[in-house]
Amino acid sequence: MRKLFLITSVVFLVLVGSLQLFIFINRPVSADELRIRAAVLPPLRLTTLDGKPYSPADKLPVVLIYFNTTCDHCQRQVEVMRRERELFAGIPVVLISSQPEDDVREFAAKADLVESKFIITHVQQEEVAERFGVLAMPQIFVYDADRNLAGLFSGETSPAKIRSAIP
Repeated sequence: MRKLFLITSVVFLVLVGSLQLFIFINRPVSADELRIRAAVLPPLRLTTLDGKPYSPADKLPVVLIYFNTTCDHCQRQVEVMRRERELFAGIPVVLISSQPEDDVREFAAKADLVESKFIITHVQQEEVAERFGVLAMPQIFVYDADRNLAGLFSGETSPAKIRSAIP
């Protein structure tokens, strides 16, 4: 009986420790940690929905929006960005998702993004986690022409506020 109690206690402690480690590893990064990780645009293997590699053009600022097609906040963010697209004339706005490409294509069609001039891309979730950590949705990064972080926004953000971060 005592041996069973000891084994049960050890198994319980290992499970609790494993759960805490899992929660710690998968916690969203803090704003300060994210600013450090994203201080310079990290290399990302982005692919467009037609399978071509994508890299933001040199010497232009860029807005990256990491989103999930099932996230209500992301859907509203993309919709307001589409409606106010003229604020970003000449500035690439890159939508990035790690969801299955078919889901992203369907979302783009439903959200009327095909003609929006947004660049819709796919990235592997592991790569995002490695480069940035676990992100809130939507997560918006604004980089200047030299690829330095100029603005960082978590959650729904007005296009005007995003635009004001672009130098």
